[in-house]
This record gives sequence, C-alpha cells and structure tokens, in this order.
Amino acid sequence: MKTVLLSAAFCVLPIVCGYAADKLVAYPVPFDPAHQTMRLMYQPSRGAGSVRVEIFDVNGDSVMSREYSSITDFVWKGYNRAGRRVGNGMYIVKTRWENNSTGEVHTDTVRITVVERSK
Repeated sequence: MKTVLLSAAFCVLPIVCGYAADKLVAYPVPFDPAHQTMRLMYQPSRGAGSVRVEIFDVNGDSVMSREYSSITDFVWKGYNRAGRRVGNGMYIVKTRWENNSTGEVHTDTVRITVVERSK
C-alpha cells in the first residue's frame, strides 16, 4: 500500500494499486460545495459490471443516484437530483456492483461531511 498526501488541510489518502483494492475513498473531508468538488476513488475487482453510486442524507433519504458502466473516479459538486445544493451535514456514499463472473454483489460505504464555509 502506498500513501499519497493530497492535501495537508484535509486528509491523507491510501492509494491501493491493483485490482484487489475494492476500497471506496472520498476526499476532501469536510467538503465545501461552494468552493470544492468531492471526489470518490473506487477500484472494483476484475469482472465488475456496472457500478451504482448513491448518496444519502443521515435520515436515509436518497440525495442522488447514478449508474456507470465502470467507475474509478467520480466527482460530486454537492447538488441533489433536483439540482439544488445540499445543506450542511453528514452524508453516506454507497457503491454497489456485481461481479459478472461470480454473480457476487459487493457494496461499500463511506461517510462524508458537507460544510459550506462563509466567504
């Protein structure tokens, strides 16, 4: 495992090389949608089919949901499916994909915090 310092102000991310990572990483945390975009890095195993990315608020309500044929890097600008910026608080990002070879379903979740700072 190789550790890369992306920004001392936010976090140190473990970047796992190869296809066995299956690790969802979100940065920066906390995330300010007025000035930043949140990135998700995800490396599903070989044989992965489509990847579904869902973001929920702490009440379990879906904020946004998208499906991709494959994904290793996803950007979220802090807007819900109606096109409005989400409020401050904690959100849960969930990925789900099925291995085309074995039929196994894999999920991973990570918590993110949205904090809009004043200018």
